[in-house]
Amino acid sequence: MTRRLLLIAALLAITAAPLSADPVLNFSSNTGASIVFASGGTFSFPTLSDFTIGTVSGSPLLNAFVGMTGDITGVFTIGEVTTVGPMQSAPVTGSGTVVIGDGVGGLFTMSFVPVNLMGLGAIGGINYTAAVNMAFVSYTGTVADFQEFAHSAAFIGATSIQFVQNETLTSLMDHGGATSFSGSIAGIPEPGSLLLLGGGLIGLAVIVRRSSTKQIQG
Repeated sequence: MTRRLLLIAALLAITAAPLSADPVLNFSSNTGASIVFASGGTFSFPTLSDFTIGTVSGSPLLNAFVGMTGDITGVFTIGEVTTVGPMQSAPVTGSGTVVIGDGVGGLFTMSFVPVNLMGLGAIGGINYTAAVNMAFVSYTGTVADFQEFAHSAAFIGATSIQFVQNETLTSLMDHGGATSFSGSIAGIPEPGSLLLLGGGLIGLAVIVRRSSTKQIQG
């Protein structure tokens, strides 16, 4: 009886935990919008409407986000640059917000906290990637896909922003510059969901081990 109850509990834990890929929103900067570097080592996204979500991926597939526009606020400071061969990287400090409209008056708001900026030399320019931590703040509307994205990750997110420049990171900090950009916003499962899945797998492992032990003893 105990073994049967343990098996049921393990299966319930696994089925309750999310096993599919997390939802991802892929975006690119709007015409005239850019990431702007100021001399002295700061950058921002000064345009009122910075980006449009072009595609979505993962599961659930949140199609209501496609075509929606967003805005990034805040000024961010680049720290000391480290150079290793063709790669330059630097920590980033500062915090801002990302606001995405749902098309019917609702606003989806997240914190936007860049962690680092890395540039790698390549043919045609330097490929840059900015890693950003995000956390869900609020959603004021009633669109189901927006509510799903807020609740599915509870909400912890990660953003990656890419752009290409002909200048090194050191040069951008010294002289400034501006360029278009693209990126993605991905939800990360809340720790409770990961623990739930882990608990289910551990439970199954215990059952398998007990069964194997009984077979050996028998």
